[in-house]
Amino acid sequence: RIDVVSVLDIRFRSDINFLTYNIFPIHEPPDSVILAEWRKEIQISCFDLERVLKMSHEKFWVQMIHDETIHPFLFSYLQKAPRCWDIWQIPESFTGLHNRLNRLVFFTLLRMSTDKETIDDFLGSESFAFTIYENFIFDVPKIMDICSLYGNPYGGNGPIVGRMLQNIFTKQPTYIEDLRMVCSQVLDEVIPAISSKFDSAETTIGLYDLLCYHFDTCMSVLCLIATYPPTAHYFKA
Repeated sequence: RIDVVSVLDIRFRSDINFLTYNIFPIHEPPDSVILAEWRKEIQISCFDLERVLKMSHEKFWVQMIHDETIHPFLFSYLQKAPRCWDIWQIPESFTGLHNRLNRLVFFTLLRMSTDKETIDDFLGSESFAFTIYENFIFDVPKIMDICSLYGNPYGGNGPIVGRMLQNIFTKQPTYIEDLRMVCSQVLDEVIPAISSKFDSAETTIGLYDLLCYHFDTCMSVLCLIATYPPTAHYFKA
């Protein structure tokens, strides 16, 4: 008997163990061993992403669906990678390597948001919509982080990210309802909760942390709206 196996079956998954992303170690003075370990981690992540990006269309989606390590890695990078408004930045001696990782992450996200690569390599609209939502390929916090890192007005890839979001929201409208819920939570709960804690901050460090969190939240909303203006409607509503 011949078994029929889907091209997206888990048996076609490549054995890749992605690391989680760690922010640049800030030490005074810098610890050479720790810096060397951090550099090695970034190099490994670059190598792993390059492997994934070289995969065929089917193999790429097998990896996206069944690799249990790539999404925690992407999540950690999108959350922790330095924004252009952050006070701390990657030292110049490491920027080339980190910029390489930053580009590879972007190319991976771009491919994840693309349902049709060529006339022969594509996921049908319904299949794409099901795949990205049911497998948690994207969610609203991840989308907001993508805009913060790569979108308008600071990321430099605003038009491309805008088209990514348009395809995601158009093909899978459920994300719009999720976005509506997040907008309501940010405006009605998160920002007021942060603001209410300012008077009770007991130390300068505590106040600084609150200000940074408040600022980062507001900037994430700004970048989302600037990158994909239709989302402004949900915050206004």
